Amino acid sequence: MENYLSAELRTFFLYLTGGIISGITYDIFKVKRKLKSCNSVTIFIQDTLFWVINFILATYLIVKSETGIRGYGVFSFLLGFVLYMLTLSRRVVFVSVAVVKFIEKLFVFVLKILCFPLFLIMKILNKPILVIKLKFFKKITKIHLTLYNFCFKIKRKMGIVIKFLKKG
Repeated sequence: MENYLSAELRTFFLYLTGGIISGITYDIFKVKRKLKSCNSVTIFIQDTLFWVINFILATYLIVKSETGIRGYGVFSFLLGFVLYMLTLSRRVVFVSVAVVKFIEKLFVFVLKILCFPLFLIMKILNKPILVIKLKFFKKITKIHLTLYNFCFKIKRKMGIVIKFLKKG
């Protein structure tokens, strides 16, 4: 009798824990939606993924409990989910969103600190690079104009030669 009762209690708490895990899984998707707005297709995919995860979790619990599907098991699973949603869910979502936003700001801050020397080097080298670029631009422009004038002169002389040949 004692072993039977302990096995039933173990099964009850196993399903209760499964309900809590299901609530945590739901909150993961809720945090994702609070951080970034999602379109209807993304929401559909997330909901489908949530139900697939819950199906896998329920199947695992049924196999792990070794008692099959029991009424009190389903009740304890739902009880775990509801208790988690009523007690911890709001706080977990709030803290998770705050932590993710903090980490995001911290990452941007660290990235700015790491990139500052590069921006400083670029600012220092910007003027010499601009001077070099302008010098080359002037030379390239001179070369371009020289080639253009050369081609124009050849074309004009070819026109004179063609006129001369037509007269003759």
